[in-house]
Amino acid sequence: MTPKQPKPKKCKAKGCGVVFSPARPMQCVCSPACAQLLARAKTEQAETKKIRAQKKADRERLQELKPKTYWADRAQRQVNRYVRLRDRGRPCISCQTPWRPDFQAGHWFTTKAHPELRYDLDNINAQCITCNHHKSGNAAEYRINLVERIGPERVDALESFKPSQRLTREDYQRIEAQFKQLADQLEKEQG
Repeated sequence: MTPKQPKPKKCKAKGCGVVFSPARPMQCVCSPACAQLLARAKTEQAETKKIRAQKKADRERLQELKPKTYWADRAQRQVNRYVRLRDRGRPCISCQTPWRPDFQAGHWFTTKAHPELRYDLDNINAQCITCNHHKSGNAAEYRINLVERIGPERVDALESFKPSQRLTREDYQRIEAQFKQLADQLEKEQG
C-alpha cells in the first residue's frame, strides 16, 4: 500500500500564492523564505492588534477622566435638540413669535437654580433668542403660556419642591443616548 499523497495547497505567504504539495501535514507555505514572510506578517498583525487595544484602552481612560460637566453638556445638547424638533412649528413659549429655525430650547427654571429640572421636558420649550437671552427667559410670559400648553397640574408639579439629585457620568450618558434616539426618530418622521 502506498502512502497517501497530501492534497496540493496554496501558499499562505502574502504575495506568493504558489500551489505546492506539502511535505508535512501542517505545512502552509511553499518554502523557508515564505515561512519567514508569513511569520513576519503574523508578528506585525499581533503588534497592530496590541496597538489598537492600547489605543482603545487609552480612549476609554480619557473618557473616564472627563468631568461630569462634559457629560452633562452632551446630554443637554441632545435634550435641547429633541425639544427644538418637538416644538417645531409652535410659537415662542414666552412672546408667541412665530416659529423660526433659530429657536432655542429655553428653560423656565434655570439649570443653575434648579439642576433637578435640567432635563425635565415640561421645563424646556422652544423659545426665541430674544426671550431666552436678552430677556432672561421672559419668565412671567413663559409661565402664562406654559399653563396653557401643559396644564396647571403639570406647572404646579414643576413649581413644587424637588430635592436635588446627583447624576453620575452613566446617568448623563443614558440621558444623552435616550434623547439622541428620540430626536433622531422625530427628525426621521418630520422628514
